[in-house]
Amino acid sequence: MRKSFIPAVIAFAPTLLLPLVQNVIRPRVSHAGLAGFVLSWAPDFVVGFCFPFSILVRPRAWTARGAAKLFGVWSAFTVLMLVLVELFSPFGPNVFDASDIAAGVCGVALALLAFHTLLRSRLTFGDGGAGHLPDR
Repeated sequence: MRKSFIPAVIAFAPTLLLPLVQNVIRPRVSHAGLAGFVLSWAPDFVVGFCFPFSILVRPRAWTARGAAKLFGVWSAFTVLMLVLVELFSPFGPNVFDASDIAAGVCGVALALLAFHTLLRSRLTFGDGGAGHLPDR
């Protein structure tokens, strides 16, 4: 059975994870120590990992080759947006933190790894084939 709903679940996960981290867990955990450090950049990691999957909410809209290319482009777009948000803080007061950028980039890298090694072969694309790209 194909798991074509998985990208949608991952793409929409931040709607639950971000408020949970920012409004529930962060206020109750000390900002000192490892837990505080991890929670300081966790939102950027979550967005970095989850947002690239938003291009694949409907895998059948793309061919296997097109989806792989779009996922790469969308991942690069995600990194660019995470860096710009960190630099210019358009959504309110924000303190520049290089670890936020690093966390976002690591999240995107993990998303690319997960897509290419675990998920692509399980999706059904519009060309009727699974995620395996034809050999050339």
